[in-house]
Formats: sequence, C-alpha cells, structure tokens
Amino acid sequence: MEDNSVPPLPTRSSGSSSSSSSPPSSPSSSSSTTSVEPSVYEEVVKEPVWVNAMNDEMNSIHKNNTSELVPLPKGKQVIGVKWVYKVKYHADGSVECHKVRLVAKGFAQTPGVDYAETFALVDRLDTFKIILAIATQYKWPIF
Repeated sequence: MEDNSVPPLPTRSSGSSSSSSSPPSSPSSSSSTTSVEPSVYEEVVKEPVWVNAMNDEMNSIHKNNTSELVPLPKGKQVIGVKWVYKVKYHADGSVECHKVRLVAKGFAQTPGVDYAETFALVDRLDTFKIILAIATQYKWPIF
C-alpha cells in the first residue's frame, strides 16, 4: 500500500539566522514538523503543500476580482510579480499553515512614468462598522 501523505519539508539548519516566522522554542516543537520557507519557485513546485497554497491564492485573487488582465499600453513595460512564501506556526511550535502571496514588483516602477499616484484600499470590518455608525448617528446618506 502506498503512503500518499505529503513528506515533511526539511527543517531549518542550526546555523541559519532565526526570523520572526520561526517556531518558538519549546519541548514540544522538537516533535512537531517545521518547515523551511522556500525562496526559489523550482523548490516550491516539488512540494504539494506549497502548490496547494499557491492555488488557493490564485483562486482567492479570481474570486475577489482583485486583479484583471488588460492590454499593455504602448511604450510601457510589464511589471513582474513574485511569490512570497511564509510558514505560520501555532504557539506550541507546530505548523499552522503555509501562506503564499502573489505580490507585484513595484520597485521596478518609475514615479511619473509608470504611475502618477498610488492607492491601496485596505479596510477592516471594524473600520466599516465605525464609519457606518457615525454616518447613522449624523443621518448622513449612505449609498
């Protein structure tokens, strides 16, 4: 009978520098599976857990309509994207999840040439509730 479970990713070497994403030191963390955050796409495609996380991110992008493909204007260059991989840990040091984000390489843009202004709408439900409560109190129209 074949074992279809995903093999654990290699653990961090003791000589590597620790980062904020490394699991906390505890007796239970030695028995838990830890993961290395890959930096090269070729490493990632070999691990089903990372491939699934990338698929989840792409599905989320499509579902939320956060991007769209448009024709490239004449004289403009395509801005590349990059996958960012992060392992999230529980307090006991065990792996909680593998997070993947697709980010634009905005550092390749030239102000005034590639863009005139930047805008990133980031809202939280709490912020929306507060604004809605203030609008209701002052009887502002809500569209």
